[in-house]
Amino acid sequence: GDRAPPLTGDLDDDDFDDEGEGQGELIAFGGPGGVKFLEALLPRLNPRRGEVHWTDFAADWELPMCQRTRDFLRDAAGRCGLRCEVTYLAKAGPSVAKRQFRIAVDFRVEPLSS
Repeated sequence: GDRAPPLTGDLDDDDFDDEGEGQGELIAFGGPGGVKFLEALLPRLNPRRGEVHWTDFAADWELPMCQRTRDFLRDAAGRCGLRCEVTYLAKAGPSVAKRQFRIAVDFRVEPLSS
């Protein structure tokens, strides 16, 4: 399919096409660098075919909606002038700590003006 290899390490120009758009699917993980990563990635992602696979952690009481994670992604996209559409969100395996779960989130972005 139309997929790029997962990102490992820093973003560089090889991860993007001549117009500065991401080459399709990228895999990302939450954490302290998450905001910086999203602010670098999202403006360059092709909104017609790009999708981000995001991993975060959620307490059992946050499931199934995980509003904190949704708000984090929405706010990061908004700072880039984009709207975030979550297409998938679910627990990713068993508990990783007492009442804590890893969650997987797939989302797309589109310009706020559309």
